[in-house]
Amino acid sequence: MVRLHAERLVRVEPTRGFYARHLHLEEMQELYDLTHTLLLRCLVGGTRPFVADQVLRPAALGFQSTARATRVLQAKSDDTAAFIESLLRAIARMSGSGVMIEIIGNICDRTHFVRTFEVRESTREYSLSQQFLALLDCLDRGDGNGAAAIISRCFHRQKESLPHAVGKAIASIFMHDSNER
Repeated sequence: MVRLHAERLVRVEPTRGFYARHLHLEEMQELYDLTHTLLLRCLVGGTRPFVADQVLRPAALGFQSTARATRVLQAKSDDTAAFIESLLRAIARMSGSGVMIEIIGNICDRTHFVRTFEVRESTREYSLSQQFLALLDCLDRGDGNGAAAIISRCFHRQKESLPHAVGKAIASIFMHDSNER
């Protein structure tokens, strides 16, 4: 419940308990747009270098087969979402701004549940693992413009799949609620 409260998926009413909040596609789209804009600013105008040891790198990224790596990343969607969030937070740290880091952290908390569905439902048209490896390579080399281009492509793809991911997340919540009754 604490995690769901941090993601703002439940609200707490004193002496009454926890209540589910509705997911709204428009809100998720706005959060993705805001994250995209802020990350581009961090990459292009960042004052600090990227620090790779602060990123929770999944073992699947070391697989020889990118198709197998992508399947593993999709199957472990919660871990993959946590990896993406650690990557976003590391990019935010490049800004050198505590406020920027906090904003990105709050957005990651708010979008985690939907992000797990977005990862799980990602299409086979592109290799999720290749995108991550290319982004990490650009960041490690200090290529902010290359990383910004990859981030832009990823966010464009995510925004296209967001309606489907939010729908799946909402359905999951309702299925869970009906199974508990």
